[in-house]
Amino acid sequence: MHRFYLKASCFSGDNDVIWDQKESRHICSVLRLRSNQHVMAFDGNGAEYDIQLCDVRPERVTGKIICCRKVDREIPVYLELVQSVAKADKMDWIIQKSVEVGICAIRPVLTQYTVVKLDSKKCESRRQRWESIARETCKQCRRNQLPDVYPIEMWEDFLRRLDPRRLYVLFYEAEPHSLSLRKLLQREEERIRAFGISIFIGPEGGWSEAEIETASRHGIHIVRLGPRILRTETAGLVAASAILYEMGALE
Repeated sequence: MHRFYLKASCFSGDNDVIWDQKESRHICSVLRLRSNQHVMAFDGNGAEYDIQLCDVRPERVTGKIICCRKVDREIPVYLELVQSVAKADKMDWIIQKSVEVGICAIRPVLTQYTVVKLDSKKCESRRQRWESIARETCKQCRRNQLPDVYPIEMWEDFLRRLDPRRLYVLFYEAEPHSLSLRKLLQREEERIRAFGISIFIGPEGGWSEAEIETASRHGIHIVRLGPRILRTETAGLVAASAILYEMGALE
């Protein structure tokens, strides 16, 4: 059954739904759905809907909500990805797969060796694109809660707002004496379940030594992801998967 995202402006009255022109055209002209057919939808805040289509036209599609239910498919811990912005196609892929895995929030940051150069206009354009990718991915993977995709910011600015209660972990391949990720998760399990965990992934060019020193001063744990060097688009997913497995989120 086809699945759609319902933004706040789609709701009209108690049980009526009206899609905007772009989505209406997709429903009518691309998917070729017709009146009386049923579709699924979600509102991004945890609710899932069974909707019967009523009036189906390219410029306007309406529907009637048959039932609404809260369906929780979220992971049991708050997991945030702090990702140094990668090249366009890589970053799109990172956003998509992060949402699929279950990551709750994505914070794109600019670091010393970030390859991508963006002005303020491009930063906002990228954020809107990533939000769209996140919505489309939620449709596919059946998440009912939209993850937060924050505006791009400088890494140093984000460090000034760290929550001392949360666990912060930065992955760095050149750290020879770091605590293993598994031991760190086991030691800090209670803290993670209560306040969440944020993971830092560097850009294609990696982290600078100055950034590692700065991270350590801010109480961020420096951890390796095995003896091999992982690409920026791989590291976050490997780390997230390992964390979710240790937290029992993949059962």
